[in-house]
Amino acid sequence: MSGFNTTPDSSRGSLPSPLDQPGGSRRILTVPIAPPGTPGVPMFDGTNATEFLSRYRDFCDDYQLSVPGMIARMPRYCVPTLYGAVKSLLESVDDKTSYSALTKALKKEYRRHDAEQQMLTRGFLETLKNMKKDDASDTRGYCRLYKTVSETLIKRKQLDEFTQTRWFLEGLPEKMKERLIRKLDIDPEESETMKWAAVSEAAEKSLASQEVVSRSSTPTGQDKTLRDLAAKYVVRPTTGDTKLFVPPVVTAPMAPSVDDLTQKMAALALPTQAIMKDFAD
Repeated sequence: MSGFNTTPDSSRGSLPSPLDQPGGSRRILTVPIAPPGTPGVPMFDGTNATEFLSRYRDFCDDYQLSVPGMIARMPRYCVPTLYGAVKSLLESVDDKTSYSALTKALKKEYRRHDAEQQMLTRGFLETLKNMKKDDASDTRGYCRLYKTVSETLIKRKQLDEFTQTRWFLEGLPEKMKERLIRKLDIDPEESETMKWAAVSEAAEKSLASQEVVSRSSTPTGQDKTLRDLAAKYVVRPTTGDTKLFVPPVVTAPMAPSVDDLTQKMAALALPTQAIMKDFAD
């Protein structure tokens, strides 16, 4: 039967059908895989290999593609100028059946143009801490990103705790750094006082406190976020008058009261009595 196959191949995704083949074998519904160039389909152009491999894996999983099929089709999901290079790279890997080995080789080959890999380096971490932080939002972003990158480097044994903590302090705004040093009794030259967990936690609490102070010191009605929200409900006609837009309220009709019903019944009774009298006469 067209559209069905008992064994999936590398060119089609397979989805199990609730029906069974005669004789007990399972019916497999095969779905054509979206070809390269289809909107939303991952394509590798030599940059951000880590992101491409993650999206490509999800794409293949959506079609329940087997590992051999994933490996065989990968060069097709590269731009034409990289098709031959990626295919040759995959063929040079010793274990051609290992998807993890192939992805490792691809990331290594294109690491210089991979934002995620470049971020997880000592060089990026040092550049990050040297950047100027203009406000609390910048500092909060710095703390979060520094934490992610530095802890990854620690796990890889590419960074020690003393350097991790010292660089982090150097990257903080001067006033905040001074507060943490005084609070934790830190001596930047003494490794015993440079404890990453304590410094990181104190920085998070300090930022949270600054945010509370900032909110409480903002005069009522001066919060920009609230002003922008309020502006969405203000109508400014061509006359220049500013009016508050109030959505129309639709009310359900009120049920008649007992008095209303009594009056209506009394009014109805009079003509009824007249009609009955006519019949009697």
